[in-house]
Amino acid sequence: MKKIYEWAKRTLAKIYKLLRTWLINWRAGGILLILFLSIIVYRFWQSGIVENNANNVDKIRIIILASGLLIGAYLAIWRGFVAEQQVEKATEQVEKATEQLEAAARSLRNDRFYRAANMLGNSALALRLVGLSALQNLAKEDPETYHLQIIEVLCAFVRCPTKDEDLDKQLTCRPDVKKAVQIIGKRSDEGRKIEKKTLREQLRVPYRFGSLLSLRKANLAGANLSDIDLSGINLNGADFSGARLGGVDFSGSSLSDANLSGAHLSFVNLSRCRLGNANLSGARLSYIDELTQEQLDQARAYKDQIPNISSSRCPHTKAPLKWAGREMEPREETNKTPPPAK
Repeated sequence: MKKIYEWAKRTLAKIYKLLRTWLINWRAGGILLILFLSIIVYRFWQSGIVENNANNVDKIRIIILASGLLIGAYLAIWRGFVAEQQVEKATEQVEKATEQLEAAARSLRNDRFYRAANMLGNSALALRLVGLSALQNLAKEDPETYHLQIIEVLCAFVRCPTKDEDLDKQLTCRPDVKKAVQIIGKRSDEGRKIEKKTLREQLRVPYRFGSLLSLRKANLAGANLSDIDLSGINLNGADFSGARLGGVDFSGSSLSDANLSGAHLSFVNLSRCRLGNANLSGARLSYIDELTQEQLDQARAYKDQIPNISSSRCPHTKAPLKWAGREMEPREETNKTPPPAK
């Protein structure tokens, strides 16, 4: 039954399209109307309507009136179909103009992306900072197209920043690298949804078991990175020594082999964060959310520089957290701890 309905629907649509095409063409429509009127007159002629009697005048009037009505109806229908055709043409023109504008806008955004990305390789710090701001704005404007590309570019820049002889001499985090990390840590919720969707499609596993972004072995020593979101990011081997990390969300991220010596971690979310062999020498941990004793035991520290843990409890046992991690030998850690960020 459904197939019959679909066939009838397609047939009526074809008939409608054919009639509309004929009626829009006034010549074809006029020919059809003349043929129709000729058939009517012929039929009346055959029935004796043209004989000379008193009723002929009334019948001729009826024929003329009916012909006028037919012509008026034809003209009304013709004008309706013509107007419909004009609307369709106007709609097509608007759609074509819209596509052209969208193509021009895409071309402009692509040009902005390449120009901003090229700025990151410039030797001047000011231009690199301008390039970072431009990429941040573009990611907000069109996250569907550019979010992942821009975040990946920023992660690559953090891991391997442009050489700068003056800045590379410093032990602390460079200002351009710090800004890039802050942009990554303050990316939009829509951008995070795109990351999760992409990760599920690539790995076919839940988001919490994978990591799409990587800041592995990044030098973020002494940086003030308070109140940013670094959840679900690969931070293995990153240097956070002396950094201020108050309010940072590390949930689901990996800090294995990371250097957190002398870092200030207060009100930090370490839920499901991996701390295997992380250096917590001299670190200050207070009011930590979702940090279990098992996670803490995976870390390490110098015997004389154990981390200061206060006002933090294990979410499972509700007992205060105590340091029981592995002790480090002096030869295990060669990096110097920079002064804390101001």
